[in-house]
Amino acid sequence: MTAQSEARDGAWIAVQVRPGAERAVSRSLRTRGYVDFLPLYKPQQLWNIPSDTSVVPEKVLFPGYVFCRFIQAPAFRIVEIPGVVRLVGFNRKVAAIPDEEIDAISKVIASNTPRKPAPFFQQGEPVEVVNGPLAGVTGTLLRQKGSEWVVICVPLLKNAIAAEINLRDVRPLAADPVERALSRQRTRA
Repeated sequence: MTAQSEARDGAWIAVQVRPGAERAVSRSLRTRGYVDFLPLYKPQQLWNIPSDTSVVPEKVLFPGYVFCRFIQAPAFRIVEIPGVVRLVGFNRKVAAIPDEEIDAISKVIASNTPRKPAPFFQQGEPVEVVNGPLAGVTGTLLRQKGSEWVVICVPLLKNAIAAEINLRDVRPLAADPVERALSRQRTRA
């Protein structure tokens, strides 16, 4: 979400669900009178799967979440639907998702262009490069002029360098050094 605001009637909200319960919760929301939105995608085919796309099942684009229009005084409470974990929010208030974000997702879905989940990185987030010639390099994510860079700082010199990267080649850096080491081992395995 770009800006957190409290949900009002008709606002889009995110419903967190148990893993794998997205389709069932989506159907339950519809049968209870809610307007729901469950973005799906077809994963890229593997070489050993026939080229007929009908055999490739669609997957959930935002695993663990279903979007729906909020109703402040509903006939049926969303949290009572089997599989629902919670309504996403802050300070015990349900958070609204800006219409522009849902509209953008809807346009991507309607366009039939290839799509897939992508990692979410914040500007300034510590990251580690896991693929390519910079594998093992850690730094800070920088977005500038339509591209992403990893910034490597040398505090002693009060200087830094930036190298252009592809977001597919980085992962968020765990704050805990033990978790970082374990993550590196999992990446190599």
